[in-house]
Amino acid sequence: MIKLITYDLRSPGKDYTELYVAIKRLSPNWIHPLESVWLVQTNQGQGDVANALIKHMDKNDQLIVSPLTTVAYFGLAQSDIDFLKLYI
Repeated sequence: MIKLITYDLRSPGKDYTELYVAIKRLSPNWIHPLESVWLVQTNQGQGDVANALIKHMDKNDQLIVSPLTTVAYFGLAQSDIDFLKLYI
């Protein structure tokens, strides 16, 4: 199942590299199609995904993790469209 991960990172100047690494560790099958959006193919529940990520976030940051079962899109890279066609 695809999990939609989206966030607002509200700490200017903070290095969020560990957050991005944690997202990529969830699965080898992921895309980062928009600035604050990742799509990850994983069987982990939303709570498990969120718990894996919030330890790399500040208290004023915001996060949503949700299953993605259908999608409409515009202007995405062909590789992102191929990913969506493969997993959704």
